[in-house]
Amino acid sequence: MRYYYSIISDNQRKLYTQIYTHLIKRKGEIRLQGQHNFSGIKTLFEYIMMDHPSLFYVNANEIGYSAEGNKVKVLIKYLYDKQETGSFQEKINEKIAASLLPSLKKEIRPSFQERLVYDYIAQSTEYCHSFSDEKSNYNIIGSLIFGQSVCEGFAKTLKFLCDIIKLPCIVVFGSAIDPDGHNKPHAWNIIKVDEAFYQVDVTWDSIKDGIGRYSYKYFNLTDEEMRKDHTWDITLYPKCHTIIPKPISTMKG
Repeated sequence: MRYYYSIISDNQRKLYTQIYTHLIKRKGEIRLQGQHNFSGIKTLFEYIMMDHPSLFYVNANEIGYSAEGNKVKVLIKYLYDKQETGSFQEKINEKIAASLLPSLKKEIRPSFQERLVYDYIAQSTEYCHSFSDEKSNYNIIGSLIFGQSVCEGFAKTLKFLCDIIKLPCIVVFGSAIDPDGHNKPHAWNIIKVDEAFYQVDVTWDSIKDGIGRYSYKYFNLTDEEMRKDHTWDITLYPKCHTIIPKPISTMKG
């Protein structure tokens, strides 16, 4: 699901597609025709990275930009070289094929597939700020390879796995009150299951209790429920208002 692509204008979509094509090919430079300010370019990069967590190798935080008349040049940096990128992709494919896909293939109901993917991340990833490989902390590598991540990595990993099973999923950016009571920038997801949208926050649910259990406190919530400690641009995202029973945590991480 390319949600952010769906909410931008036709002209922005053309630029989005051009940038995305260059990123897939690992180009170091993009030349654009026309008037494009850096703020707009930066926003499109953010949208592309949220729509495509598979672009984990792109360093979207260090984009170079120069403009001269109707010509714009965008310089792109990459977090990993081609060999590292290929190695990570291979390891991810092997790991998912061995530990997650067999279960998903046995279960065709979207609601159960969602639960399997959610459990997989909550069990295998630790919420951690002091990760030794900082560049992997904000993408799918931290979670899927090293088992540690921050909220952005959690959210992108859930989106990445949902993409594999064709389950519509959106990475949401806003703010939330953390377990220590501080309101900070935060990332989570909105998932569409059985024609309804739900708020989910696998980051906070992955934090284990005293006997190693994770929770479902933030699993398939309505906007009203999520708004108790999360804040986001309500005009930007689909409404989540369907109420369903929450599962009981019985698993140990």
